[in-house]
Amino acid sequence: MSKLPAPESLTQKLSRRAVEIAQATGPRKTGKALQSITPAWQKGIVGINVPPEAAYLSEINDGYPAKILSNLANRNIPFRKADGTLAFRTANPNKIGTIPIITRAAANGQILSGGPHWVISAQPGTRFLEKSIYRSVDEWERSVTPEQMLDILMQSDLQEGLERLMRG
Repeated sequence: MSKLPAPESLTQKLSRRAVEIAQATGPRKTGKALQSITPAWQKGIVGINVPPEAAYLSEINDGYPAKILSNLANRNIPFRKADGTLAFRTANPNKIGTIPIITRAAANGQILSGGPHWVISAQPGTRFLEKSIYRSVDEWERSVTPEQMLDILMQSDLQEGLERLMRG
């Protein structure tokens, strides 16, 4: 059985609702990037458009691989210690991306060092944009009435056949 593409009026409604859901549930720094996303639709397509200035939302949605911070070589990197004081480290170009020899404390055997130096670990995607689209479609599926479904089918390519069927 072939699938029938949803009419543009329905995909527009679903896309707008998906954006509302994404704006309510998405990760936010200030919320400005989430407010800049817009609905995108065509006949049979429901989507969300993420503008270039909010590209980090796509990265959070899709996830990203581990990144070696090679651009930090020979730079002073400020960081705040647990007591609140500011300290500086220099990224040695020979150590960037390397895995150190693991050392353990003599007293309790606790690992003192490990993991690659100057690397951001990989993050899996949250898929919050896709979840928003699926949720908007699911909400619509649960709320649609038979009359509304018939109206949608009358807007589709099946209109002619349905009219013949209804006339008898």
